[in-house]
Amino acid sequence: MIKISWFNLTLLCATIISMGCGEADPVFPSAKLEGTITIKSQTVEKGTLQVISKDKVGLVAQGQITDGKFMIPDAPLGAVTIIVRATKTTGKMIKEYSSEYPEVINIIPKSYQQGIPFTVKKEGEPLVLNWK
Repeated sequence: MIKISWFNLTLLCATIISMGCGEADPVFPSAKLEGTITIKSQTVEKGTLQVISKDKVGLVAQGQITDGKFMIPDAPLGAVTIIVRATKTTGKMIKEYSSEYPEVINIIPKSYQQGIPFTVKKEGEPLVLNWK
């Protein structure tokens, strides 16, 4: 039978818990990707931007769009597909059964909704999306 003192058990638990705390460095080659996004010369107020690696299956990084700007600290290097999601309310209310809610539309042009090819470089080339 194995005997473990309370001190050793507490120390072991604290070590295991602390291993899961904090931000870990990415385990894949990455670079900071930042830039701006406008549609028809209008700043995209808020949304999300995903960077999906074409070379390495499953590598995805995501960031928030705020006031037309975004920053992703660990975008995978190389060929990627960038997916942008952004919506806005139209000012109309939709009534469904006994509930009303604001109408929300996708503001990303249809030709870009399936993604945009891009190459993330270590030098940190800025990404400027200015859709007409």
